[in-house]
Amino acid sequence: MWEMTWAPDGRATFEYGEELRRGDPHIVWRRVRFSAVMNVPDPSPSHDVLERARAYVRVDRSVVAGLPELGEAIGAFQPVPGPAGASVAEWLAERALNEPQEATVRVRLSHGKVAGVYALCAAQVALSREERAQLGGVHYRTQPAILLAQFARADGSPGIGEEMLQHANRIAQRATRYIGATVLVVDPFDSDTAEMWEQRFGFQDSEQPVPGSRSLHRQWLSLQS
Repeated sequence: MWEMTWAPDGRATFEYGEELRRGDPHIVWRRVRFSAVMNVPDPSPSHDVLERARAYVRVDRSVVAGLPELGEAIGAFQPVPGPAGASVAEWLAERALNEPQEATVRVRLSHGKVAGVYALCAAQVALSREERAQLGGVHYRTQPAILLAQFARADGSPGIGEEMLQHANRIAQRATRYIGATVLVVDPFDSDTAEMWEQRFGFQDSEQPVPGSRSLHRQWLSLQS
């Protein structure tokens, strides 16, 4: 894993992947962070968000410090059973609020409990000519993207996945006011997760492998819709 920084607020981590085109290095960007863009401050949440039936709150250490009950709710998060959910729960408990944040984190609250969580960061994806045609014929094979880096709902909170994705998509579209991005992308945890993203939410496989996997591919969804 390699890291680079620039300006006061730019940081990226990347690694070298297998060649996709003979003779050309293949760089896989893991996280690209712009504090001034992806971390535009949201209004600080007040205590009443814990009383609402539905509320989305962006969280970091300062937010949790100012609202300790929110920190307790995050600590009590129990995802849908399975390895993918367990991975998100571990990240949320151990790394999500580390500074600097590599992805912006939002929780979906319901009456003081965390019903779901997702995280976004900047990324890229390699798309074929046919896939780029679906985006209106964009030129470059490597397209700027917003990565849905984490996504999970709580056990006992059925039916909110589509709502959470719509919220994440709106936030990603808002980010395109400041940086270029044509697609929302996900790195499926396993084949079952890849099938879910495709069948339930309309994501498509790209030609770019998921980092560390030979069988899974980064999936994409147009931000133009």
